[in-house]
Amino acid sequence: MGKWAGEKEMKLNELTAYEISKLIRKGEVSSEEVTRSVFERIEKVEKKIGSFITLMKETKGAANPQLVNKLFKKKIDFL
Repeated sequence: MGKWAGEKEMKLNELTAYEISKLIRKGEVSSEEVTRSVFERIEKVEKKIGSFITLMKETKGAANPQLVNKLFKKKIDFL
């Protein structure tokens, strides 16, 4: 886990896509940490909000975080 572990990790879901991409490219956080942070936040608030029908935690990106990190580090601009 990167330096965003613990309390700071929960704040990853509050960052913009651009901010997250910069952190991943610098190696300060992994896509797996970001994904986990977002799903943890959803689990905390979903019962109150009820905005999701299905959560697909096992998508290609979530299942292969190394591939996502590799793409970000190659600086492929898809954001």
